[in-house]
Amino acid sequence: MLLVSIVPPGIEEVAAREVSEVLGLQVSGVSVGKVFFRASTRDVYRANYLLRTSTRVLVVLANTSFSTLR
Repeated sequence: MLLVSIVPPGIEEVAAREVSEVLGLQVSGVSVGKVFFRASTRDVYRANYLLRTSTRVLVVLANTSFSTLR
């Protein structure tokens, strides 16, 4: 499943390295205040417990884009 680690802006690269080194997982993307990675259900618990740079670890339920709000 796809997870997103919410981090303070500016430390995304530190958080990405933490996901790789502490959890041993591959980071799939980084954007302002977010680090995306794929993980198992067990890894969700490990991420919430072990990651120190993250303020939250969330499961991405859907990913879509909108061209207008109508």
